[in-house]
Amino acid sequence: MLDFLNKDRELANMMFEGILSGDPIPPTSELCLLDELKSLMNSARLEKITKSSAQLLFRRIAKGLTGSDVDVAKIALDILSWDRFIEFAKLHKNISLPVIIPELQNAGKHCVGDESVQVLAAEVRNRFYNVERYADRQVEGTSSDNKRRRI
Repeated sequence: MLDFLNKDRELANMMFEGILSGDPIPPTSELCLLDELKSLMNSARLEKITKSSAQLLFRRIAKGLTGSDVDVAKIALDILSWDRFIEFAKLHKNISLPVIIPELQNAGKHCVGDESVQVLAAEVRNRFYNVERYADRQVEGTSSDNKRRRI
């Protein structure tokens, strides 16, 4: 199926948005859902995903971060650590940062005894802090440009 989706990326985007709109997902299906989303994200054109679907995606991943299932947390962190996903988060920084950053603070706390989740959470947290700093610099740069134009 993924070979077919790679040929028609618009279909991948439609499937991606369809999967995200199917809410609520029982906790037992969360692992399968995140794994499926991870596969679809390789085929989809992330830049064409709608704002509402992006918001659903960030919430779904954030939910996986704070759950008690170690495997779900690992997949959520794996998705967040992709360079492609980081760029997608930058594109939707007004949506992604308020949802992801607070949940990254708590990521791994529920997965007591699994140090790999806590280490990966710390690494991803640092990457998202860099995204947040980048977004802050963008805002500061824009306001500085506006001040210069007024002078």
